Amino acid sequence: MARIDRLFVIIVIVLLVAMGLNISNYGINQLTMEDRGAVIDVEVDEGKLVFTFLGSDYAIKVDKQEIVSSLKEIIYRVEKHFYRIRHIFEVVFLYDI
Repeated sequence: MARIDRLFVIIVIVLLVAMGLNISNYGINQLTMEDRGAVIDVEVDEGKLVFTFLGSDYAIKVDKQEIVSSLKEIIYRVEKHFYRIRHIFEVVFLYDI
């Protein structure tokens, strides 16, 4: 159960960061009268998975099973990355001499 809780917290943090970046980008676009597009965005359009990073669209045409398996792999890598960061934090800041 703790693993699911941690995964949920990571997903919420990533979503909040993405939403904050997109909101600030929208405000900058309003001030400068430019249209740069979203900073981070993911959407499904006509059977394609469309990723938007820094205003550039990347479309991937895959079926749903491939999407699920690749999302599981991405979640595993993100979780592994955060475990490494946590381990480094514990070694650097919580190390008892």
